[in-house]
Amino acid sequence: MGRLDGKIILLSAAAQGIGRAAAIAFAKEGAKVIATDINESKLQELGKYPGIQIRVLDVTKKEQIENLAREIEKIDVLCNIAGFVHHGTILECEEQDWDFTMNLNVRSMYLMIKTFLPKARLGCLDISTLLQMLKQKSGNIINMSSVASSIKGVVNRCVYSTSKAAVIGLTKAVAADFIEQGIRCNCICPGTVDTPSLQERIQARPNPEQALKDFLARQKTGRMATAEEVAHLFVYLASDEIVYYLLRFATMVREDVNDSEDSEPSVCERNGMIPMHEQSEVINYDPKQGPAAGAKGTDGNAQTEETALLNHCTQQPPEPAAGSSVPARTRRQIFACPPQGLLAQTVTNVAFVVLVWAVVWSITGAECLPGGNLFGILFLYFFAVIGGKIFGFIKIRTLPPLPALLGMLLAGFLIRNTPFISNFVQINLRWSAALRNIALAIILTRAGLGLDPKGTDTIVPVRLQALKKLKAVCLRLAFGPCLSETGTAAVLAYLFLHLPWQWGFILGFVLGAVSPAVVVPSMLILQAGGYGVEKGVPTLLMAAGSIDDILAITGFNTCLGMAFSSGSTLYNVLRGVLEVAVGIAAGGILGMFIRYFPSHDQASLAWKRSYFVLGLSMFAVFGSIYFGFPGSGGLCTLVLAFVAGVGWSDEKREIEKIVAVAWNVFQPFLFGLIGAEVSITSLRPETVGLCVAVLGIALVVRIIVTFLMVSFAGFNFKEKIFVSLAWIPKATVQAAIGSLALDTARQHQDKQLEKYGMDVLTVAFLAILITAPIGALVIGLAGPRLLQKAQTNSKEDEEGAEVGEEAEACEPS
Repeated sequence: MGRLDGKIILLSAAAQGIGRAAAIAFAKEGAKVIATDINESKLQELGKYPGIQIRVLDVTKKEQIENLAREIEKIDVLCNIAGFVHHGTILECEEQDWDFTMNLNVRSMYLMIKTFLPKARLGCLDISTLLQMLKQKSGNIINMSSVASSIKGVVNRCVYSTSKAAVIGLTKAVAADFIEQGIRCNCICPGTVDTPSLQERIQARPNPEQALKDFLARQKTGRMATAEEVAHLFVYLASDEIVYYLLRFATMVREDVNDSEDSEPSVCERNGMIPMHEQSEVINYDPKQGPAAGAKGTDGNAQTEETALLNHCTQQPPEPAAGSSVPARTRRQIFACPPQGLLAQTVTNVAFVVLVWAVVWSITGAECLPGGNLFGILFLYFFAVIGGKIFGFIKIRTLPPLPALLGMLLAGFLIRNTPFISNFVQINLRWSAALRNIALAIILTRAGLGLDPKGTDTIVPVRLQALKKLKAVCLRLAFGPCLSETGTAAVLAYLFLHLPWQWGFILGFVLGAVSPAVVVPSMLILQAGGYGVEKGVPTLLMAAGSIDDILAITGFNTCLGMAFSSGSTLYNVLRGVLEVAVGIAAGGILGMFIRYFPSHDQASLAWKRSYFVLGLSMFAVFGSIYFGFPGSGGLCTLVLAFVAGVGWSDEKREIEKIVAVAWNVFQPFLFGLIGAEVSITSLRPETVGLCVAVLGIALVVRIIVTFLMVSFAGFNFKEKIFVSLAWIPKATVQAAIGSLALDTARQHQDKQLEKYGMDVLTVAFLAILITAPIGALVIGLAGPRLLQKAQTNSKEDEEGAEVGEEAEACEPS
């Protein structure tokens, strides 16, 4: 028996975030759920859960609400979750922003409550056709507010905080008016909740990884609340367990408040659910008597309704001492015993590194001493991590951050080419190739999971819905520049570097891919600033760029299989086609298998699925080499991850997070080992010059073709220039596949093939070293100058942000 057996619950904004989690939690407790949202495509995923009916509804449209009410005979609980966050002070809030926010955050609740709680008076709609909580003499209304409201003033949330304060007032009024008729009205005021919208905004920060770490470090529990935890509170309020609580403000707050701009994205939050016995964070409000009898304020006097609200909020931190630039709390942390903060973190990291080395040394002995293989791997890994951290600290205002992968690449390069260090850092070539192939399998898995035909949000954003909206231009942009750069590089490699045609196209496809590690964060920063949003430039580049990468990887694997085939040209072509077919077929079969195994009812489902998708991907990459089909492994990995991800639908987000952690672990291996493969002594100046020439000419051709591909697509001249320049950066894909040809050549023990492979690797190395920083700077400088900044968000975009995204509301700072 569930806690909500037989109850009929109607809720808004149910497609994702807190609304989706609440709908699922209600259904699991036995309720019959009517889930509404404006976004039909995302709402469809919710309809597969037993006990959940879906309805497309715009909560700002009175007619749609009334039509829905006529379809439903009875409900027990109404949950108003829809909301939108406007960022800015009152000076940055236009009338359109004010009207839209108040319309969605407040007026929609007014319409929903008034429609589903009708007053029997002349001129109202026929009550017999509407939901009649009053007639039932029972009912439950749960509204979503925020800590950023009358509870707490928050910077850059003027209209949002105003709207949420109004929601609290509306909740109080409804509770006071109808409690004697059996109607309960409650309000939830969360702090920060981990949802897709919050993750997107963190990714849009100049240094997403550091922003997330800094953000989590400010959380008392070391993490954010989850949508599922907030859903538990919804279940509690919807149940009959609180029938005597007339009004409850459940506030997730934290004591360590920081109101500075750098504290974004959180102020006044505690992560996790609140124990209901904590009086300091729960308000019991009686409409007749005011706050609970006997409650005392911080001054010891009896509380009024307003002082109860203020006194039950977290107290402000003490002000810094006069003339001091460092708050007293910060000084205490710095000089605390035992240490805290940066000092403690430094000691912990050093101890961690020493402990890892000591454990490995105690097992392997000489292998973990200078000159040993494991010592070299650990030494390179830790210095690659340090190199990435150093580049992460390089911040230029208004510009995208320099990618950390550059620091990792240069760390490996310096280790290889510094005489004293290179003497005792020796890494076995087979180990190096194996570690890079593991990283390749992981990044291909992320790419496959990121391909989402339903357009849902993913960690690696590949929004195929953009293809439908932007139609032909997105397809042209996905295929034209990649193929033109590949063809140009192949011809130049044949003429300048004297590579065979197969190897020329291998080199071409290595260069043909853009870097998602540079392009996507840069586009998210521009998108957050409103640049190019009205014409969809950031979305176009992210969607087409992702398809561009898939095309380059597919072409590379096909040509790789042909290059290592012995026989006639026709035989090599047919073998290349065969390897493509084998990779697609094997990936499809394996993907279908892990869609259903493990099944939905198993424990630790996300971890088991992550194990299978990563394990099978690694087996595909290594197994394809073992069985003589080197071109099939990458395709198999892409297809199996895509097929499995489509079957997992929204549930794959947890798998993507785990895969992302695996990528963060192996990323330093990939870029550090790529850098360590390049030796200055083995490079001839003329070879480097020719490689740079191939790279430069191919890039110029790409820019020209890109400009032509976006012509006649509604963009002005400046926007065409920006789109053409935005695909300069090359990094992740080049590192992932740039060394694969060399590794395969070494297995064949053919010196000539190894030379070809080294040429490909050299071009990939130079491409990363030259284009990644230049491309990031070009995007950051050109974006605000060439793209139009939207004055206000369009209604369509804002409603899209609203659907199920009250998580935005849960991040008040």
